[in-house]
Amino acid sequence: LQRLFNLEQKTRITNIIDKKNLSPSQRLYVEIYFLVHLYLHPKDPDFERILLMQIGRGGIKRLVSIINKFFLPQLKLLEKTLKLGIESGEFETHDITFLSLELLLFMISYEHFCPYFTGTKWHEQIYGEGYTKKLFEFLIEHTFKGLCPAGKILTIPSIEKSLIEEIDKNIVLVIC
Repeated sequence: LQRLFNLEQKTRITNIIDKKNLSPSQRLYVEIYFLVHLYLHPKDPDFERILLMQIGRGGIKRLVSIINKFFLPQLKLLEKTLKLGIESGEFETHDITFLSLELLLFMISYEHFCPYFTGTKWHEQIYGEGYTKKLFEFLIEHTFKGLCPAGKILTIPSIEKSLIEEIDKNIVLVIC
């Protein structure tokens, strides 16, 4: 599981984000970019089978262990960024935990349900050509609109191309 989730590489990407002097909006942009590209990047075809086998062997205790070790760090990273954004006045939301959970679980569900949409009239619309870019742009717009403080003008941050390229290189390492 450690190799499948590649926790060291995820930590490395978190360190890359932390070393940059990014505003909370820029951090969130990069974190959403990372989530979308991480979950939609091709994985080992046996990943889900191995994960479910590990959960089956250890029952609910194993599932809780997996959540604590692999998913909660992602939630905490999102919460940290959202809290910084609220403190700086860039964001406004009632509950950072539910927003973090929404982003993470949406990506997990979206990726998981792809095979079940195969053969339906919705598959091409949801998972067709260019879907990663469309999904990323939707999540950015949806998230930033939802976080925009009342009375302020919506601003979507820009990110240096070199940072996106660095994240892309590391996403490949997370998956491989």
